[in-house]
Amino acid sequence: MSPSLSEMLGVDFSTIKPPGRLSSQIAVQPFTPSAKVAALPRLDVYIDETGDRGRGDKASGSPIFGMAGIVIDPLAEPAVRAALRQMRRDFRTPPGRPLSWKEDLKTHDRRMHAANLLAPLTGFRIVFVVVDKASLNSGSYRDNVTLLYNVVAFDMLARVLWAAKNWPGGARQAAIRFGHVAKHDHTDTHRYFQIKQNREPTVPFHLISSLTWVNAAQFDLSQVADVYAGFLKAGFWPNEYGDVEGAYLRKIWHQIRMSETCALNLGIRVKPDSAIAKRQPWWPCPGCQSKY
Repeated sequence: MSPSLSEMLGVDFSTIKPPGRLSSQIAVQPFTPSAKVAALPRLDVYIDETGDRGRGDKASGSPIFGMAGIVIDPLAEPAVRAALRQMRRDFRTPPGRPLSWKEDLKTHDRRMHAANLLAPLTGFRIVFVVVDKASLNSGSYRDNVTLLYNVVAFDMLARVLWAAKNWPGGARQAAIRFGHVAKHDHTDTHRYFQIKQNREPTVPFHLISSLTWVNAAQFDLSQVADVYAGFLKAGFWPNEYGDVEGAYLRKIWHQIRMSETCALNLGIRVKPDSAIAKRQPWWPCPGCQSKY
């Protein structure tokens, strides 16, 4: 008989009382790759978020929460760093401060310039996850800031690991770096991943070689992830007039995972319903028949 989830995690579920989360109560266990996985070629993954984790029902709150992830072969990193240096020069980003969408890409011209610099680059794939909060039910993960982050982060983690498993030329190990979020307990998210590891057998957790939360100043490609997160924001977060701008996503669409067939789900996960993406005026696939 297979061990139960309770036995695998060493937790007596009967002691977990609502509204406590299991992810807040179990011990942190690192994800340690096997020797076989550690010998695989590496992919580096840089993830950044856009929007806030609130309910989205306040004037100052964001209607969406999402993440952008760069899954990149280390051999492709020099060209991406060169594009980042060019953006920093062109936008006059002060030395010592990370380039950011909020500070440096405030205008359409700058955003399109960034998309034009990034679009020719190869050797990596982009993964997006975005939640439209107004479409979530009351009492769902929308109402808990920690759970909202955890759900989106797991959807991102699963998709970058599927990318690593199916990378051209064979499976890769994945060194995963999420952007640090102020006032969020990242160990809770780590424990949430542990729970999912025992509930989601199709997700290749064994390919994780490292999993960390980092400041944008620690890794320059985290700054590039911030730019892609900005492209996502522009496409799904209406401005004060109710308009969205999908030109930046359209420019880099070919870099999104599975975009050569259908980006929905594996390349861009839209929650709770992909119809939210299909009705955007910029959506590149009129008459989309995807089942997702």
